[in-house]
Amino acid sequence: MTERLEDRIEAVAGVGLRSLENGIFHVHIPKTGGSTLNNAFKGAPNYFNSGHAFGVDDVVHVGHIAHFERGWKTWPTYIYDRNFRKCIRFAVIRSPTEWLFSYYYHNQRPNLDGWGWASAVEYHGFQSFEQFAESFLDHDFEWHCRPIRDFQIAQCFDRNGKCQVDFLVYKERLNDAISVFSKLLGHEAALVAKPRNIGAYRNRYVTNPDLTNRLLFRFRTEMALFGYQKDGSIDPERALLESDGIFAFPDRLRFDLRSGCVSLD
Repeated sequence: MTERLEDRIEAVAGVGLRSLENGIFHVHIPKTGGSTLNNAFKGAPNYFNSGHAFGVDDVVHVGHIAHFERGWKTWPTYIYDRNFRKCIRFAVIRSPTEWLFSYYYHNQRPNLDGWGWASAVEYHGFQSFEQFAESFLDHDFEWHCRPIRDFQIAQCFDRNGKCQVDFLVYKERLNDAISVFSKLLGHEAALVAKPRNIGAYRNRYVTNPDLTNRLLFRFRTEMALFGYQKDGSIDPERALLESDGIFAFPDRLRFDLRSGCVSLD
């Protein structure tokens, strides 16, 4: 365990009923590598996963084929989950540009319904990554899940803008996090992450320098907060949030789900 993570867990345990003894609770941000963690600790009795749930119970969803088939009208929420109320909480973050590429190319295989995460590409009818990205950049475009378009970790915040997780895991350091979690939970991970080369999506799919620059400008807030550099690497010394390069700590972070505004206390 890193020193800063240990301090954070001790601080949380000193207030209220939450503690590491009760387990850890994963607020699952899509396309960040969270499924790898879930699979690694699938058999751990003290590891809990929220699914792609929010910190409020009224985020309306559109376009998600699986949700429509179940008759769901809103995204799930974790706020009524007893494990959320008693556990240490975390989410996984990812280099924003890599995250967006993965968002688009999710399920891009024959005979699979719902191309794009939550069927975004199929629902909106995008014909290319460039069209997808241009619409993502257009603030007036009616995106299928606006909070996540506004901020990668929008799921981590309550109605008052307070962050509900105690720490964030860098997807790029997932193997280090898996090692730490194995010790914290007393459970040997079932697998380790297969690293993806930084820039793999970008180098393969993006041929438009202007679009790349506009995406980097759009993601300047996430990059500054978490210490991501233009090439997708992490520089914890340059992060606005406290960071040790494996974990970041969002104690001061605020996000308004209504306006889409991010701020620091």
